[in-house]
Amino acid sequence: ATALAFAGEGATVVIVDLDRQKGDQVAEEIARQGGNALALEADVTKEASVGQVAEELQTQLGRVDILDNNAGVFLMKPLSATTTDDFHQVMDLNVKAALMMCKHLVPLMIAAGGGSIINIASLSGLRARPNVPLYAASKGAIVALTRSLAVDFGKDGVRANAICPAATATPMLERHYESIPDG
Repeated sequence: ATALAFAGEGATVVIVDLDRQKGDQVAEEIARQGGNALALEADVTKEASVGQVAEELQTQLGRVDILDNNAGVFLMKPLSATTTDDFHQVMDLNVKAALMMCKHLVPLMIAAGGGSIINIASLSGLRARPNVPLYAASKGAIVALTRSLAVDFGKDGVRANAICPAATATPMLERHYESIPDG
């Protein structure tokens, strides 16, 4: 939905997804609506993969104006049942991915004279909810990261903002509801 909205405003949109087919589907929908889009396959939790995205963007577009970090995973699990693997999965996708994307794409923004980072956090990063300690910690980290990025790169014309939505109708939320025994 975000990619379609940006395209509707005239932006050339680059969809970066682990699933190339899903990225291609969004790019094709944007093209059908008269917009410009490119899909790239990458694992945003791996720095080398993110570095390749930055190189591809530099080669194909020459600049980056807006970075919308919205990859994420939701985990509802009490702390007593949380594993180290859970920690790495949630923190890698919800925090490390945004950090790596910023590390590699902010220099392209600065070179272009500025830009905007939009990090998708959550109300869970601002207020307590039951049984989501890792998710809440990861989204709280995104809020803190965003504040730090704003301080560090504002002087270079790069804005950083975090959006903290409540539960939003997305495939991830639908999968979560389907996993609950009573729905």
